Amino acid sequence: MDSAASDAITLDKSDLSALSSDVRIGILRAIDSSEGGTISAATLADELSIGKSTLHQHLVVLETAGIICADKSRKWHMYSLTRKGKCILHPKQSLRFVLALSSSVFFGLYGVYMLVLFFKGVEFLGGGHVKHLPELLIGGEIFLIIAGCLVYAALRINNRDKSGYADSLVRKKFADEK
Repeated sequence: MDSAASDAITLDKSDLSALSSDVRIGILRAIDSSEGGTISAATLADELSIGKSTLHQHLVVLETAGIICADKSRKWHMYSLTRKGKCILHPKQSLRFVLALSSSVFFGLYGVYMLVLFFKGVEFLGGGHVKHLPELLIGGEIFLIIAGCLVYAALRINNRDKSGYADSLVRKKFADEK
């Protein structure tokens, strides 16, 4: 799983143009902070205190740039951020995923190493006998538990990033079927 490659987004001239307006940035923040990650145009107009026609112009620019998507299957269009929009607003989110996953690999390998040392035994100098230290068993188990928790955290971070995008794809599929 190459997270860095899959999370990379490229911004072109139209993206930068779409992000050059304070109103559009406000729209992105309002969508991001809304309950469920979706919000209607009417609610956006009320929150931002702008006219609906002006809002519609800004939404078209953001939607054309691929930063937001609209569920137009209902009477009221619900807007949500795309993966690109989430990466623009939360660029460190993928860094958290990479750090949690790489840390889990380190803890997991060290835990396995400690368990191997326990089962193999430790030979002391001059004694000529092998001793199985319970500290190695306990330490190995603790490191493996920490590794498991970090993998769980990495998966939660990854799913949180993709859930809004996946929800928008499902909504779009249902809209296309109707």
